[in-house]
Amino acid sequence: MKHLLLIAVMLAVCICPLAAQTRADAPVDSTADSHGTDWQVSLLTCAPGAVFYELEGHSGLRIRSAQRGVDEVINWGIFDFNSPGFVWRYVKGDMNYLAGSVPAQYFSREYEHEGRAVTEQLLNLTPEQAERVVALVVENLRPENRVYAYNYVTDNCSTRPLSIIERAVGDTLALGAPGGDMAGVASFRDAMRFYHRNYPWYQFGIDICLGSTIDRDEAPRAMAFAPVALSRMIATATLPDGSPLVADTTMFVDGDAAGRGSGPTPWYLTPMFWSIVVLLVTLAVTLYDVSAGRMSRGFDVVMFTVFGLAGCLVTFLWFFSAHTASSPNWLLLWLNPLCLLPLFMVWTKGLRRLLLWWQIINFVALIGLCVVFVVGIQACNGAFIPLIVSDMVRSLFFIFYVRCFNPTSRVHQPLLYRR
Repeated sequence: MKHLLLIAVMLAVCICPLAAQTRADAPVDSTADSHGTDWQVSLLTCAPGAVFYELEGHSGLRIRSAQRGVDEVINWGIFDFNSPGFVWRYVKGDMNYLAGSVPAQYFSREYEHEGRAVTEQLLNLTPEQAERVVALVVENLRPENRVYAYNYVTDNCSTRPLSIIERAVGDTLALGAPGGDMAGVASFRDAMRFYHRNYPWYQFGIDICLGSTIDRDEAPRAMAFAPVALSRMIATATLPDGSPLVADTTMFVDGDAAGRGSGPTPWYLTPMFWSIVVLLVTLAVTLYDVSAGRMSRGFDVVMFTVFGLAGCLVTFLWFFSAHTASSPNWLLLWLNPLCLLPLFMVWTKGLRRLLLWWQIINFVALIGLCVVFVVGIQACNGAFIPLIVSDMVRSLFFIFYVRCFNPTSRVHQPLLYRR
């Protein structure tokens, strides 16, 4: 979740002092007995940032040993935003992240510069468990192992260190609940809306692209996908023997614990406001069409083209993307490539009858989508409602314009569209 620009530095230090301990002549677990080791393992949690991939915070493991002169932070959130085809691979769901290691002093500098707090939770591990953490980390940092297929909610910079800790302990940890202002969070979409509450356009895009999979209730443990939540959850977590997992909590970097994200978006810049504007314009255009006995072809072309292009994205994500959370997406009843049909049909008189049938099907599909929302199959972003109503208004007006108006009125059936 944290985008570190110094990719080359990160990769260069993957063969770090930790890795040196894995040489055949100096393995990690060959430094005398378990009472002679001083490995300490901490979970670092960075406060949220202002960039979209920083909104849930960031996690890392700090591993240090005074005897060996090692103080490294292991980071599973490295990606190269400038790599060839990054955006295309991201859309396809083919995202590779890297595990890397950096000296703790370097790791802290960026957060000090940004004024973001970093909390350190020292883990209550036995010497043997701490050594297993180190061995697992070193194995993960090897060139053949450090690349992994990133998944936003199941395999990321937060779930990776948790998995390392549990493998070292040899059992599943009893995590606490995030609690507090996250008490009502039950699904991944709920969690996303919580973290993105000041970024409504970002959440608007997520609610378009991701389907009903992220609306099912998850076990509380699943909320550990977010670094901020994981920090809260391990604060009261217990080891298999019932002892607390966290031995001590300190500030690794002083700063704003609430993060450096932006404040609430002004109401006049939110998706809801602009969706309402679209609805008001739609109603005004439709009333004008009724009074003038005409159909505003240009307006329909613009509106349905936007819906159709969004539908192409929804269709691609459902059927061709590797993103598991993008399907099924019932917004396809509203946003689909068929919405592009008016772009061509309204200008050709011979195709307008076919357009009538499409508008009837479109209107029925929108009713079906409303049922999906009401039943709770998929959550609805509030800003969708004015846009869906706008779609319904234009579809219904077209149907009535063609089929239900009195033939003696100015808007009779043979005209369809007045020029």
